[in-house]
Amino acid sequence: MTPMTQPVPAPTPTVRRLCMGNEAIAIAAIAAGVNVACGYPGTPSTEIVETIARLNPEGRVHVEWSTNEKAALELAAGASYGGARVIMTCKQVGMNVASDPLMSLAYVGTRGGLVIVVADDPGPISSQTEQDSRQFAQFAHVPVLDPATPEEAYAMTQAAFELSERYGTPVILRPTTRVDHGCASIEVPADLAALPVHEVPGFQKDPRFVIFPPLAHRAHGRMAADLAAIGREFCTSPFNGLSEHVCDDYELYLGIAAGGDSRGYVREALARLADAAAENGLELPSYRLLEVGTPYPFPEGLGRDFLLGLADALVVEELEPVVERSLLELTGPVAADAYLLSAPTNIHGRLDGTTPVAGEYSSDLLVPIVAQFLGVPELAADVLAPTAGEVPPQDLLPPRPPVLCAGCPHRASFLAVKKAAGRRDVVYAGDIGCYTLGCNAPINATDTCLCMGGGVTVAQGIEVADRLAGNPDALHVGFVGDSTFFASAMTGLANAVYNRHRMVLCVLDNATTAMTGSQPHPGTGVTLMGTRSKPISIPAVCEALGVDLVEVADPLDFEAAVAAAERALACEGVSVLVFRSPCVQLFKPLGPVAVDPAACTGCGACVRQSGCPALSMGAPAAGERRGTAAVDPTLCYGCDLCLQFCKFDALRTPRAGLAPEACDALRRGETHA
Repeated sequence: MTPMTQPVPAPTPTVRRLCMGNEAIAIAAIAAGVNVACGYPGTPSTEIVETIARLNPEGRVHVEWSTNEKAALELAAGASYGGARVIMTCKQVGMNVASDPLMSLAYVGTRGGLVIVVADDPGPISSQTEQDSRQFAQFAHVPVLDPATPEEAYAMTQAAFELSERYGTPVILRPTTRVDHGCASIEVPADLAALPVHEVPGFQKDPRFVIFPPLAHRAHGRMAADLAAIGREFCTSPFNGLSEHVCDDYELYLGIAAGGDSRGYVREALARLADAAAENGLELPSYRLLEVGTPYPFPEGLGRDFLLGLADALVVEELEPVVERSLLELTGPVAADAYLLSAPTNIHGRLDGTTPVAGEYSSDLLVPIVAQFLGVPELAADVLAPTAGEVPPQDLLPPRPPVLCAGCPHRASFLAVKKAAGRRDVVYAGDIGCYTLGCNAPINATDTCLCMGGGVTVAQGIEVADRLAGNPDALHVGFVGDSTFFASAMTGLANAVYNRHRMVLCVLDNATTAMTGSQPHPGTGVTLMGTRSKPISIPAVCEALGVDLVEVADPLDFEAAVAAAERALACEGVSVLVFRSPCVQLFKPLGPVAVDPAACTGCGACVRQSGCPALSMGAPAAGERRGTAAVDPTLCYGCDLCLQFCKFDALRTPRAGLAPEACDALRRGETHA
């Protein structure tokens, strides 16, 4: 009797596509049959969820921007308990917000595959701090995959789902900025809609989903055993590599280990040094190269093979010395037990100052470090010597400090509060977002900035300190954006009401999450699934929390905004001032303001007081002492703020012929581009 055979599924048609790293992760998640995608926008991770929403085949994936990272991970956990495949995304500081559920989730475990994408930002390029999420993985006992390229991010995303379901654990995928925003040609499914969907079985009650102490105790042992097993698997993972460059003239006693996207920098530095050596009729000394794409749990067997016979090893990785410490832990046992070395391998890296302890790496930065380690420092000069007439890239562009966009309503909001405050003693507690730029001249209205949603609560702490210092009359103002208000400021505002802190909270409501690319939030009434939702009113929330005074003002109606700010500052309790005006990216500009050179005296008040980048002072004409104001028509949105600073009626607005209600509609963003 001929045994029955299972039909072989037809191969999925593929196509090569140029993908940004975040797009590659999103497509990989769809290819893996993801059912739920959630997160909170934060550069450099934002495009992952946005891409899933854009490519969402037939709306099969539930996609949402959650109110913050904690909410996102808790939702992801619940969906996983129900057997769904889930991807949750955030940036490195977002993991701080999500750390509470993360710590418990590792103990409880998962059911459907749960991949947590945490985008780290060495530099930092678009963040307030550098932070290494591999340490969160160690802290939470969660395996982590560390891609070096967009292609690897694509492969790792699919592997992460499989690993998560096999061990019942969340898995962290940790791309960095250059991986997230780098591009590569990747072979992906040609038709995402034709891919099978992961079947969701639904939630089944199980005592393990309730984290009682006895269950946690037993789970800790399971976690340790699983991590040990995963570490053994990682020793043969295709995401790790061990290779040797052997030169007959040199004994092999040097090794280089690299993790994450530093692997690419190391390979490039070695290739450039090899080319320089060949041009001089030389060859690089022998070395062994370890590439680590699975930093936790560390593949100890592979690490031992790397250290075998090495006198010195250089470890290259951005941010924290995670791989370096893992190798240091192996040097004692390797030396004493495994290979009977006379002395352990000397490990060099961030801990001994061989590599920089902060900032982003590059092949240019690593060339002299690697050359020195290999004993050929003279080759570094050949590699990095500039070509005749070559201008360093950093010298090609003039310095450009970050500023608020021309027409940004936040500028008027800050200036209105400052004018209302006058010469009184005021502390301005800022927050994370576009409005952090309120620290720059001429605004100068950001004295502190700690974390998202921190402004409202930091202001309260300073209010207490000033009161204890004998300065009870000082005024304390916190700033927060509309998206951040929902993400993390409401609890701080409740604290102010409950503990009776005298303060003003200014909510800069520009109807979007502007800094990360204009994503919706609970106040907009729009969801990522393309459905309309009931927008949550910020003033109503504040009133429900018991705020003593709630004011709403259009900051571009400057005098009215100043009057509202005066009332808020005069309040003896907790007041909230909602500055409501849409981000300039949401509507089509009416046209630039025009300057009447006959009326302009060249006083510069419009430039000096507003700080708008669309305004400047022109060169004086022949025989004139001062030039007149100039408007860059490519930048000006016609917000009219500058008109309100001109005492000589020298500025003309394109809105002059519009009815007042039309101007109001424009300012509300009802004429979207």
